[in-house]
Amino acid sequence: MSILEAITAAEREAGELLKQAQNDAREIVMAAEEEAKRKAETLIAEAKEKAGRTVEEAGAESQKAADGLLFEQAKADESAMEKARANLEKAASHIVERIEKQ
Repeated sequence: MSILEAITAAEREAGELLKQAQNDAREIVMAAEEEAKRKAETLIAEAKEKAGRTVEEAGAESQKAADGLLFEQAKADESAMEKARANLEKAASHIVERIEKQ
């Protein structure tokens, strides 16, 4: 084999190795992109699930707070009603007295 043939063969082999390396690199990049996409989809799904749980928890907490406020307001309304009833009797008595005096 002559030097020229050896150089040509070496160049051919180098070209094939370069093509194989490019193909290997392309496959590695595609596999990495697919893995990154799967991980991103998983993270997005987990984030959506966590956000949903957070919204549910916040809704439950706000409902509990609203129920507490309604209970407190109902107690205040009941107290005001009892005071009004007590004053109603006094007012009625006062009106009856004034009518009787006339």
